[in-house]
Amino acid sequence: MKKFCVLLMASIMVFTFAACGSDPAGDFVKTIANGKFTFDIETVMEGEKITGYMAMDGDKMVVRMDSNDDSIRIIARDNNVYMIFDEMEAYLEMSADEMGMEDMFFGVDSGITPTKSGEGSENLNGKSTDYVEYDVEDGGYFRVFVEDGKVIAFTTHDMEGINMFVSNVKNTAVSSLFDLPSGYEAYTDMFEMMMDMYSF
Repeated sequence: MKKFCVLLMASIMVFTFAACGSDPAGDFVKTIANGKFTFDIETVMEGEKITGYMAMDGDKMVVRMDSNDDSIRIIARDNNVYMIFDEMEAYLEMSADEMGMEDMFFGVDSGITPTKSGEGSENLNGKSTDYVEYDVEDGGYFRVFVEDGKVIAFTTHDMEGINMFVSNVKNTAVSSLFDLPSGYEAYTDMFEMMMDMYSF
């Protein structure tokens, strides 16, 4: 669960999508949470491969992450955050306000403004790849990697240094991605859900 939470933080750090153009890295950074997009993600954490996708449509966001042991979807909408566990057919509903996460999910266009701070190249997956580096207001930075005119990855450097690869980028988002599953048991108490989860 911890690695999923860290990966979620990395996913929403930029709140952007990869676009092709004369300045793909710049387009990636300029397109913020009021956009509409979908892309697939792939990363490795603690030696384990994690795949999934991220989509956003205005003030709605969904991140799905799958590993060998776990699968989770996180939907942010209506000022709430929902952690969905398909194996349990259940989800946990949390208020973004109570969690202190309102700005993270619903006010991202009013806070962090990335600033381009440099360019370079780095060994990425065994290959020298060009990147553009951006600073953020909290003192961290991230790098956007570009290959053949497309953004292929970004790496964060304010938490765990995650390399996240992005692909199949689209400037659309299917509305059903943000729907809560019908027939699932709804929880509002994390302790109660964890007790049921471990007895599942």
